Amino acid sequence: MNSKHQILVIYSLRSSFVEQDIDALKLNYSVTEYQFGIQKGFDQITSQFRLMFFLIRNASKYIAIYSWFADYHTLLPAIFIRLFKFKLIVAIGGFDAAKLKELDYGVHVNIIRSQIVKFVIRKANFIIFSSHFTLNELLKNTKLLINQNKYKIVYPGINSSLRISEPKSASYLMIYVAAVSYTHLRAHETEAT
Repeated sequence: MNSKHQILVIYSLRSSFVEQDIDALKLNYSVTEYQFGIQKGFDQITSQFRLMFFLIRNASKYIAIYSWFADYHTLLPAIFIRLFKFKLIVAIGGFDAAKLKELDYGVHVNIIRSQIVKFVIRKANFIIFSSHFTLNELLKNTKLLINQNKYKIVYPGINSSLRISEPKSASYLMIYVAAVSYTHLRAHETEAT
């Protein structure tokens, strides 16, 4: 029997940053993974029912649920938080903070998903933001007030002691999204040698 505390990590896609967080959590916790996937229409409903039954059967054994992004897959954990008495920790990314209508980008372009994010943020015990910009975008697009004790800024892959300020009048025409595949990188390394 593993004496480590148990944590459920829930995510839509298993990206490299999700894998790194899971590996880091495994150093101190017994981790269960749940991949919700990206679902639409009827598949979204069946996925919610599968998650609901999983949580009903298992949620009481977890001290925390850690979710990458606040979206459909985090709604039920936010609803069940009081019933099962676990902590809900949510890592917010750019997509669940953004609302760029002209590019049809961001959760807050869709009113239902925006309401889900607001609900999850209100219920979460702790929130991790990848930058001050992401925090400010979420606050702007949700009109929520979040207590400073309830969140932390964790810059991924950046020396946090460096402070870079942006001009107040800066405007951006591009959205940068990155994904890394270690397998793909290793294949290129092999080709180079």
